Amino acid sequence: MKTSVPSLPHEVMAFPRVAIFLSDSEMMAELETILRSHYSSLMIVTDKAKLAEFALPLIVLVDSIRDAAEIRAVHPVEGTQVLIVLEEGDSEIEAAAFDVGADDCLAYPFDPAAVIGKIEKYLEAFRG
Repeated sequence: MKTSVPSLPHEVMAFPRVAIFLSDSEMMAELETILRSHYSSLMIVTDKAKLAEFALPLIVLVDSIRDAAEIRAVHPVEGTQVLIVLEEGDSEIEAAAFDVGADDCLAYPFDPAAVIGKIEKYLEAFRG
């Protein structure tokens, strides 16, 4: 799991920029609720076509191997972190996700503290 990101000014990642592409709308709503309950300033992108508009690194949450690979092609900004949402214990998909460029995994069902912990892990690298 790589966490190396470019050194950016603090104001660049002053608030989380998160892109969420999940096929399950209830799962996506749950994740958005967790994030919005923790962060007062948060930008969430849910349209893949909009990714090309961002020149800054994002934290991207996906739920498929295909999406993880596609994000690397659509948004090749250095420092972008791709996390794949997996059912707990799905080690085969986890290994495949890393093979296509995912940086980390996020277990479902969501534990709000674990979700915020993962997001903070990558934000700290940006703030560093």
